[in-house]
Amino acid sequence: MYHQSTISSISTADRPTLQSLLDPFAVYGDQFDARFGCLTSILEQVIGTSPSAFHTYSIWPLLVESYASLLGSDRREKMKIGLDLRRLTGIVSSLVAQCAYCSALGCGLGDVFNGAVKVTQPLRISAGDLSAGERKAIRLVVAATKVPARVTVGMQVDVEKGFGGKVGMQQLANILAVTGFTNTLNALLACELDEPLNKRANIAFKGMLYSLGPHQFKNRMKRSKKASEPSSSEPTTTSSTSSWNPFKYIFDFLHLYNEWTRVLRITDGFQSKLPTTHTALNQWLENTFGFQPRYLTQIQSLEIKRVYCTLLSKLVFWTDQDDDIASGTFDGVYKPDFPFTDRLIVCYVYMMGASNHLLALHFAYVAVARYGVQPWELEMALMAAQDFNHKEPKEMTDMLEIMVALGYYSARRYHKRMWRLAPRLLVATENPATVMAFVSLTSVLTLLHRYSAMVEDWRGAEQPEVAAFQLSEGVSLGLDKVDAFSNSRDFDASVEELEIEWDDVDLDSINIASASLRMAVGQVWGGGVDY
Repeated sequence: MYHQSTISSISTADRPTLQSLLDPFAVYGDQFDARFGCLTSILEQVIGTSPSAFHTYSIWPLLVESYASLLGSDRREKMKIGLDLRRLTGIVSSLVAQCAYCSALGCGLGDVFNGAVKVTQPLRISAGDLSAGERKAIRLVVAATKVPARVTVGMQVDVEKGFGGKVGMQQLANILAVTGFTNTLNALLACELDEPLNKRANIAFKGMLYSLGPHQFKNRMKRSKKASEPSSSEPTTTSSTSSWNPFKYIFDFLHLYNEWTRVLRITDGFQSKLPTTHTALNQWLENTFGFQPRYLTQIQSLEIKRVYCTLLSKLVFWTDQDDDIASGTFDGVYKPDFPFTDRLIVCYVYMMGASNHLLALHFAYVAVARYGVQPWELEMALMAAQDFNHKEPKEMTDMLEIMVALGYYSARRYHKRMWRLAPRLLVATENPATVMAFVSLTSVLTLLHRYSAMVEDWRGAEQPEVAAFQLSEGVSLGLDKVDAFSNSRDFDASVEELEIEWDDVDLDSINIASASLRMAVGQVWGGGVDY
């Protein structure tokens, strides 16, 4: 483990990633297995690998418990979104968000009892492989993932018609939101593709993901020259070719059932302090925000609403007196030093960076009207993030200045700037608990942004208090008129084609996320703005 003097002396000259700097604090061995081994067992079953990044996540136990809760957020739901569409949603949204790690993970997504999908050939998907409803769903997924989002009411209505009304829409939005949580988490840490994921990525994407992730930036991993080419035309689920053994089957089933039960105990404990009815949760939101955010109160799934409210409670609106926060990192050595008003400022800057002016208005209201932050403080923080000199990050030691810049870069997907700056956060804070609290906060903000981008109807102010604040302070903050995301009307809602191809892509001239996702009219479906 680093001592504080060692942390202070870290040099970013060799451009280490945040994950590599946090590795000395990561949790391994029996300690990890005793507390979170059940979760990695389930992930091994569901996605075909147990990501090594979980040892880094475990520095901050609340983050792993949050991940487990999101994994089980639809466990009591009668799903209207099929597994194939769920898998494609994760892959496409991760590609648009330029997250190599989650793109590779998503290719293997299966389910708990049938296992993961074995990736045996390059990923090729065309419009002909999808139904009309699935094409409309993927169009909405892409529109909600872009920055700024390009969602239109027509897209929302199409998906509601095809997938059982608002329930199906919200289930799809939850899948997108959970993917957003993991996108930001893995992008901020710059998680490496360990060998199982590296092998899968080379097969599914023919090595092209290296233009998306920190691997090209760090130049530490080599592209495989040989990607296995299968004879079958479709990916096949994992299965054994040996003779069937009923005793092994029963043993494996009981082990899996026991591990899943342990995961559910984690999630139940994580959510135990939150109300258990819609009415009580809406009141909790009222008490927390000072009003009831429409996109949250209208969630029809009680389980999903409880998970989202728990994430807000544990990762955004926490206090130093909360038991989970007081326990600090896994070893209890470090406690987070992340003032609440600083968190609110980061929330505001992130949402402005994402062009989500509605949620920016929410957090501005909470910060100014309820907790005494001055409007000029929000303005200055946003300007500082926009004008931050990312080329000289080694000179920066102010924690809040680094955090607002990282939050803004994350929202805008300025990934290279983010990877260059992120290591300085550990230097500035000298505290891995504070770093992980920031990473967790930013991941939740992406979840909220993606969910609201897909489901929000954008009609009118939500509450009289917020409307009054908007009139009084909104002009100076650029929030005097909150409408749909900017540029949404420029998005072609009639697009029907989806093509993912990995041939004839010039990696030296164009980002793979843009090269691989194209509209029928020749426009780009890629995400991000830092080409």
